[in-house]
Amino acid sequence: MKLIRLLPVFLLLSNISMSQISKEDHIECFLDGVLETQLLEKHIAGAALALVKDDEIVVTKGYGYSDYYQRIPVDPTQTMFRIGSVSKLFVWFAVMQMVEQGKIDLDADVNTYLKDFKIPEAFDGPITMRHIMSHTPGFEDKIIKLFSDDSLSVLPLSKLLPTQIPKRVRPAGVQASYSNHAVAIAAHIVELVSGMEWNDYVEQNIFNPLKMYTTTFRQPLPGYLKANMSKGYTYENEVITEKSFEYIPLAPAGAVSSTAADMAKFMQMLLNKGSLGDAKIVSDSTFESMLTPVLVHAPGTNPCLHGFMDMSNKGVHIFGHGGDTFWFHTLLAVIPEQDMGIFLSFNSMKGGEAYGEVANLLINKFFHHQDTLVPSISLSDEYLSKFAGEYKTNRYPHSDYLKLISLMGRMRVKAKEGKLQIASDSKVDYYVPTDSLSFRKEFDSESMIFQVDKKDDVEYAFLSNMSIFAFEKVPFRESRGLHLSILILVVLLSLVVLFHWPITFFVRFNYQALGSAPKPMPFGVKLSMWTTSFLLLFFYVGLSLSFAGGPEAVVYSVPATVKYLLVIPILLIPLNLVNLYNMVMLWPLISTRRRSKLFYTLTCIVHIAALWQLYFWNLLGWHY
Repeated sequence: MKLIRLLPVFLLLSNISMSQISKEDHIECFLDGVLETQLLEKHIAGAALALVKDDEIVVTKGYGYSDYYQRIPVDPTQTMFRIGSVSKLFVWFAVMQMVEQGKIDLDADVNTYLKDFKIPEAFDGPITMRHIMSHTPGFEDKIIKLFSDDSLSVLPLSKLLPTQIPKRVRPAGVQASYSNHAVAIAAHIVELVSGMEWNDYVEQNIFNPLKMYTTTFRQPLPGYLKANMSKGYTYENEVITEKSFEYIPLAPAGAVSSTAADMAKFMQMLLNKGSLGDAKIVSDSTFESMLTPVLVHAPGTNPCLHGFMDMSNKGVHIFGHGGDTFWFHTLLAVIPEQDMGIFLSFNSMKGGEAYGEVANLLINKFFHHQDTLVPSISLSDEYLSKFAGEYKTNRYPHSDYLKLISLMGRMRVKAKEGKLQIASDSKVDYYVPTDSLSFRKEFDSESMIFQVDKKDDVEYAFLSNMSIFAFEKVPFRESRGLHLSILILVVLLSLVVLFHWPITFFVRFNYQALGSAPKPMPFGVKLSMWTTSFLLLFFYVGLSLSFAGGPEAVVYSVPATVKYLLVIPILLIPLNLVNLYNMVMLWPLISTRRRSKLFYTLTCIVHIAALWQLYFWNLLGWHY
């Protein structure tokens, strides 16, 4: 969603006449103030900026510090930032170089190039390089071990990829879903057809010709570049905290370290359709082909391109890419009609939050574009109710225990007074209908388009300016309400079971003293249920604590505690069978009170529902 927030920045700049030196000075001065304010308010250590216009580098500038505590300032020509997924652009140029040489066919089955492993067949169709470049191969997302704090995790692609083949969850070419693994596969194919290791290839064929001498995929950095690397930071407990270097095992997907000056050269090449000085990275026609659409999710949405992200909005053609690691946040965007490119990178976790505010401030200062809004139409709440429900992004793990993350970031849609109320975890927006399946944000041109199946039931939703994923309508069995209800019932009933036993024992002891104690439930029955309740509560608490350390706690590796915790769901299978048997045998016993039987039965059913819940979220067994 960061890319969406940034679009107004580029729309603004596209409407500014950069031919006037005074205007350029105003922009630079304004950015100075805005970025320095963001660094202060968001506790961001440093930032780097590059602005290119009309084949000239207008600005390369550093803000703040590359080493906060040593007070080393950001140098735009020397200080290296991690640019995250902007790295993928170099992969696409390498692929297209191989296409020009006749070594890669964009429409051939990628398995014809792979030697160390093969992508499993599925959905009666192959995956092609064109699918990979447009993020439409149909892979699930996999985030375990996406980052590492250990250089030993950075293995040659030929050894790493065979162990990390994502599951195919949809036919190729049908729907975009951003895939880091697919990009790494593309880079590996470049290795195979070129006969060169990836780092060597990209240096010899892209970085060196463009004179990008402070840019590298290598991890750790070569010795002569180590001193240039900015440190990454977060803000914890009111202190700016230095973080360790982020190793990215799938290096082609996001491992580049670069400077603002080098990325300015790269943007110059983009504005010149593959050329910079005497260097010709790809031909004009090849470059133009990279900007042609591969897939359009729905009319009115930005298309999926050959590698680049189409960020066009309000009639302005914008292409580029965003990139995020945990501690670095970067965006590169090109507006070809204005012969302009912008590169911006922050070296702190809060840098992602700064993007939106920078955009708003720029708009308020310079941008006076009046949107031509598509007229709204009138639709009844009865009709709009077909869109109501929960929606989740189609980018999430399907086959491991982190399927749980699909519960996060969901949209909740309601029909309200002829509009759609669309709520996320952080905000609520209203969309007005512009036709039977399209809705425009109230007072804005951003739109959401829905897709229905043959039965006219809503299946998907698409944001107009976000091409790299879709939103799936969530069935009831996967709704947050259902699973939260099960969790609450499990916790409440299990707590009653855990504490009811000692309390009733105390009460019964006093009744016995009076000679009037009721007949207790058999000891073995209560012990089995008590053990089940204890293990369930222990598992849920332990799993919650494993996520409490933040995203890096689960993305870097599978915590050892999780590996041990996953023993518990296995133990719950025989325990639930015993409880189920006891429930059946308990009802004929006249001596046991009906209230106790009902409570035992309810608890047993809820625990079985919990076991289904664990299975649904890949928590029954070791799925990682």
